[in-house]
Amino acid sequence: MAKNNRILLVSHDLSRSGAPIVLLRLANYLLSKNYTVDVWGLRGGDLYDDFVDIGIKPRITRSSRRAIRNLFITTNVKYDYIICNTIETFKAVDVLQRFNIPTIWYIHESGYLEESVQKNKDFRNVFEHFYNIYACSQYSANICRRYNKVSDVHIIPNCVQDVFKSYHHHKDIRFGAIGNISALKGIDTLVGAFTKLTTQEKKIQLYLAGDTNHDFAQNLIQQTKSNKQISWLGLVKDAAKRKFFDSVDVLCIPSIYDSAPISLLEGLMYGKPIITTVNVGNNNLVSKNNGFIVPVKDEKSLHDAMKWFCHHKSCIPQMMKNSRLQYLSGGSCKNQERAFAKMLQDNIGNTPIVTTGIKYEILEKNAPEQNVREIFLFGYKILKYRKKKV
Repeated sequence: MAKNNRILLVSHDLSRSGAPIVLLRLANYLLSKNYTVDVWGLRGGDLYDDFVDIGIKPRITRSSRRAIRNLFITTNVKYDYIICNTIETFKAVDVLQRFNIPTIWYIHESGYLEESVQKNKDFRNVFEHFYNIYACSQYSANICRRYNKVSDVHIIPNCVQDVFKSYHHHKDIRFGAIGNISALKGIDTLVGAFTKLTTQEKKIQLYLAGDTNHDFAQNLIQQTKSNKQISWLGLVKDAAKRKFFDSVDVLCIPSIYDSAPISLLEGLMYGKPIITTVNVGNNNLVSKNNGFIVPVKDEKSLHDAMKWFCHHKSCIPQMMKNSRLQYLSGGSCKNQERAFAKMLQDNIGNTPIVTTGIKYEILEKNAPEQNVREIFLFGYKILKYRKKKV
């Protein structure tokens, strides 16, 4: 048990989405171990109330380096650890690593990380030189190591709570996908592969759960409106989410890239065979014993994998059991909690090594934050302001 050690958690936002939910789980774990926990959010969101419910009132701060530095100094709190969550907190990382406190950067991204390194020079400069990175999957860790040669990148695996009750297997094969209805998640490829399969197989269904209130989803709905074997369910949560998983036999996660999707772990927890892609972070939990790993945006391979299930229905019950075993060995919250404990132990006294100058934003008096000109400060103060447009 911690002796009243204090930890600052910094999140890019407090939305009810993957990375902030993991941070909430970390906060719960830290509280259970007698740590005092403070949370900062660079944006608010629905998860704010969840933190309040466990006794933490998050502080919402602007995302500029100047605002983060001023807040840290004015709060005047002595922290034993600082943990910044996702690559979008890079300005907080840049500032807070300079206060001689063990600082951890918890990375959840993969493809977005590569894109940011290539397109955002400011981010790249911070990321390439940071000393202490943790990633949510082996896939994400490998990408981190590609662009950061300083840190030993460690892994804290994602997890989901075990709410499994029983296996559900149907006479007609029911495929499903849950999460963002987007091209990045490969949903258009999935719909194309399934549509082709329906010309050969009539006793199959595809259930798609996720927000459809945007153009990409609406276009797909329009294209498939005459296909009665495809059902669009919209957003599902709580009891409706359990009903979705009980209703499907095989879960499809055809993402172009995804560092560690919670949906894959949920599928394993519910005992579902998985079809996923080579660019999905926790696909190490999928093998020929419980599913298929196919190339990204490969409609034929996805079609063939689904067709295999249609022709091997008798294999599905055992594959369901194999998925449960994979969850218990690699996706349970006990594994994540052990990783949390090791992270804290390993970072006692692991103070930052900072080799770069810092780049502060200077605000004009009474100006909104977007009216900012970024400048470099290398040990001395330079003041420059963006001129007002006439």
